[in-house]
Amino acid sequence: MSLRLYNTRTRRKEPFAPLSSGVVKMYVCGPTTYDYSHLGHARSYIDFDVARRYLEFLGHRVIYVQNFTDIEEVIIRRAKEAGKPPLAFAQYYIDSFLEDMRALNVEPRITCRR
Repeated sequence: MSLRLYNTRTRRKEPFAPLSSGVVKMYVCGPTTYDYSHLGHARSYIDFDVARRYLEFLGHRVIYVQNFTDIEEVIIRRAKEAGKPPLAFAQYYIDSFLEDMRALNVEPRITCRR
């Protein structure tokens, strides 16, 4: 049985085929780090983790990249209110998010900043 996914462009379920043979690239937009993660974050990243694990189970090499938005108006404002530098403020919530994901057994992936 092959993996079939819904294609929003064609509006049909279609067999999955990676663009490069045997390699699947996933880019997942990460959280904006101005507060603690919540259940919505957990659901989203668990979903992507399960998808990545299944693709690996099927024999694909998966390159998964996720970003953190660590500079944005809301972060700058909240950091100022807290009396902290914006990057240090955001890093605190990045670390908290990663701790939450470890507790949920979501495997750490390559991460990058915005």
